[in-house]
Formats: sequence, structure tokens, C-alpha cells
Amino acid sequence: MSKKTLFIVTGIALVLAVGLFLLAKANKQRIIEVDPGFSKYISGYTSGAQSRIAPVEIEFVEPLPKSMTDKELADLFSIEPAADGTLERINDRVIQFTPKVPLRSDQLYTVSFALGETHKVESKYANFEFQFSTFAQNLSIDLGPIQAYMTTTPDVRFLYGSVEAADFADSAQLASAVSATLDGKAIQLKMSGYNGHDKLNFVIDSIQRKEEKGRLRVDLNGQPMGLSTKDFDYVEVPELGNYIVTSSKVLAEEEGDQYIEIAFSEELLPQQNLNGIIQLEGETNLNFHIEENIVRVYLPNLMVGDKLLSVGTGIKDGSGYRMKKPYSKQVHFDPPLPRVRLHSSGSILPNSQGLIFPFETVSLKSVDVRVIRVYERNVHHFLQVNDLDGEDELSRFGKIVAEKHIKLNIKKGDSIRWTSHVIDLNKLIKPERGAIYRVGIKFDRDDSACGCETDNQSEMVRNNDESWSERTWKTYL
Repeated sequence: MSKKTLFIVTGIALVLAVGLFLLAKANKQRIIEVDPGFSKYISGYTSGAQSRIAPVEIEFVEPLPKSMTDKELADLFSIEPAADGTLERINDRVIQFTPKVPLRSDQLYTVSFALGETHKVESKYANFEFQFSTFAQNLSIDLGPIQAYMTTTPDVRFLYGSVEAADFADSAQLASAVSATLDGKAIQLKMSGYNGHDKLNFVIDSIQRKEEKGRLRVDLNGQPMGLSTKDFDYVEVPELGNYIVTSSKVLAEEEGDQYIEIAFSEELLPQQNLNGIIQLEGETNLNFHIEENIVRVYLPNLMVGDKLLSVGTGIKDGSGYRMKKPYSKQVHFDPPLPRVRLHSSGSILPNSQGLIFPFETVSLKSVDVRVIRVYERNVHHFLQVNDLDGEDELSRFGKIVAEKHIKLNIKKGDSIRWTSHVIDLNKLIKPERGAIYRVGIKFDRDDSACGCETDNQSEMVRNNDESWSERTWKTYL
């Protein structure tokens, strides 16, 4: 069953996410609060917000009647607004509805199942209703730098880019939303790869350089997809005979480490010492990597604020010629987004040596810690759907045994650097032999030390009433 969309009903009231409430209010739809009494018959179902192509599932406490066919089960299932799809029995306790075509974006759906036709239930539980929503759709574009070919003439360049949707969009839809012009004249984009869900890569090749500087503009128009999104980005195409820096920007790797990417109009000499030629105000021990016409400048520490980037004329192109004019620009370093980095998988075995749990943080002043115990009697069932470090259906097989808000011991100014911490789990739990303990670390905007928005802020708001659910914790387990 989908770990992203399944919630386990454990006899407590299930409160719908704030996002569902706002969506229903905007569409003047009723909100359904599931009676916790259904937990006697229903152990899980799709809830919250999900992709418009994701399946909808219901898990029953007791097995479904073997005599009932998928068609008979489908007659007991309805979804509003109406959507065509296929309903099938995944196993003896789970049914799954798969849409034939993607559902509407940013839509609240109400699902009804005639529970009394498949199980012996009290009359008030004869019909089971629940709700979920689909993500709102949006589009964005990202352009790389102008690049030089390695084997062709110096008057031709190319550029990689991508168009990305917030939720599922097919390649044809994404391709229809993007176009390009060079100095006002249409130029062809060649689609180079689709990830099968929401991102389409493209390349613009044979960009002709001329005697005068040019401008390549890429436009984004969501109208073919029924969206109001309109945006554009552009890069300058350097004129012939002028070896210059075409762009420079601060980027961040997946782990949050920063670097500066500098693009030049010509391919660079790969083996050259750039110390003292490329400088960043007040910084030493810079590391450089040259790839064709791109230089990546790696920094010794995370930085915040404005710094002056300088490129001297000593840097050489592939033919050994130096740049005629120096380059300088104020570059801005944003505070790193709050992150947690674990040193282990998050699974603790009571008979292992020690119960010290190490982790690292950046841009955080505090975190929430949660420990789930998978009891010895449930370990066998847990491992049927998981590896030892798995997280599927934790709410079903385990129980929360410790929750604590921890203030981090960080010196002033150190919050923007990766800082190591440890949790002494002996102070939170008393280990039970044969059990498995799962440690989770979570944060929200109130825990941030940088005053910036967190990567998952929208999810935190949308799932406000589910802040202790399996879904909102899984990223950091």
C-alpha cells in the first residue's frame, strides 16, 4: 500500500488537513470528518493531497468475501467528481482504484464505499466516506549557461534547459508550454528527455553568434495546459571575437553545499592554475573545476550575504588566449535552507552497543524527535513489508513511545554551518528486547534559525493537523 497516501486509523478521530478544508471552502464542498468508529472495519485509506495519477486505496480490517468479483466491488465504489478508472483487489484486504486518465488538479474528491455490502457492520457504518485532494498544477523553467562545442567552429553555441510541472504532465503538454526566440526570431527547441512524470529536458543547439551581442529568450506559457502561468528567462549570446564571462551564479548541491558557476563565451584551457585569477572577497582556499567553458568555484564554508566575485584577465581559453577585460560582480549567498542529515538509517536495535543517535543540522535552532517501537510480536509482520530500515506502515505495526522538542546547542553564527549533535536515547526510552525502534527527526518553520522558508513549508501547512502522521515524518526517518 502507498506509504505516501495511506493513513492508519487507530481509534482516534482523524482530522483532515488544513489544505483540504481551504480547498473545500473555495469550492463550496462539504468536509467529511471520518467517524473513528470505522477503525473497527477500516485500517487504512488514501487521505491528504496526492498526485492526480496516484491510485486511491482502502484497506479493511477483515478480509473481503472471496466470492465477490472486482466488478461487484467496483459497483460498491464511487468517486465525486466522477472519474473513470479501474478498481481491483490488491490482496484479500485491499482494493485500489486507478484513474484511466489523470484526475483534475487542485480538486477535492469524495470517495464512497458500501461497506455494509462486504462486511457485517453496525448500520451507521454501512457507508464509508472519505476525502483526498490533488496537488495544484504549476510550471517553471530552468536554463543552463551558454556552452561551447568541443569540435565545431567558435561561432556556434548550445544550451540545456528544462520545463517542470508541480504535478504530473505528459511530455506533449510540457513541450507545448515552452518556446524560444533568438533576437526576436523563433528558434527550435529539441526535447532531450522526459522523466515520465513532471519534467522535460530540452536543448537549443546551433545558436549562431554574430558580430553583435544577441539575446536568447525562452518563454513559458501554461495556456495549452489550461493554466494562467506565464514566465520567461533569457541568456545573452556573446558577439564574435570577444572572449568574456557570460554569466555567474551561486548554486547549491543537494546536501546544501554552495558553489559558484561561471560560464565563459569560449572553451577554456582545462589545465591552468586559477588561484589568484578567480577571487571571492575575503575568502581563500577556493577550489576550482574546469569543464569546457564552465568553471565551478567550490567554497570552504557556507556563506551568507553579498560578496564581490572577480575574474582576472589571466584566465586562458582553449587556444591559450587571455581574456581582454576583467570581470567582477556582486554575488549573493542565501542562508542555507534548514536541513537534517543522519549518520545512520534511523533503526535502533536494543541489543546493539550503545543508544547514541548522531545527526547533523544546518540553519536550525531546534528539532522534534519521535521514537516508534515496533513490538517484538509485530516484528515478523513489519519485516514482511519492509527491510530492517524500512518505514512502510509504521503506524500499523508500531507505537509512538517518545516525543520531545529539543533545543540545539549551537554557538552564535554557527547555525549556517553543518553542526553535529547526538541524542542519548537512554533518556527517552527503555529498550525492550526483540523490539525495533525507529527514530525520526522533524522540523518546521518555527525551528528555523535563518528566517527563511523551509523546503517543505507548504506541506507543513497543508498537513498541519497531521503533524505526527507517518507521511510528514518519513523524509527524516
